[in-house]
Amino acid sequence: MPLPATPSPTLTTAAMLRLLRQELLQLPAHTPYWEARLRRLTDQLTFVVQTWSGIPWPTHSRQGDEVPSAAHVLTLLAHLPAEPAARQRTLLVLVLLLL
Repeated sequence: MPLPATPSPTLTTAAMLRLLRQELLQLPAHTPYWEARLRRLTDQLTFVVQTWSGIPWPTHSRQGDEVPSAAHVLTLLAHLPAEPAARQRTLLVLVLLLL
């Protein structure tokens, strides 16, 4: 029996970004452990950026906006707003830029 094909890094990266987008969009402020879930999503996006592979780093988003470098995105992730709603919005903007 042949082994299943390994998913390409491109699909894996894109799939992880789509999943993060979905989770951020569906995370209401009244959810238990909202802030803890935001920290986990931040860690996951940091991992995606640090392990970016398979496709070149985007220079422009689908909407035509310029995408900051990976190093700059990591800096933004390390200095997110303290207020949870602002943090969630910033994470969503970063994910949408990278998709």
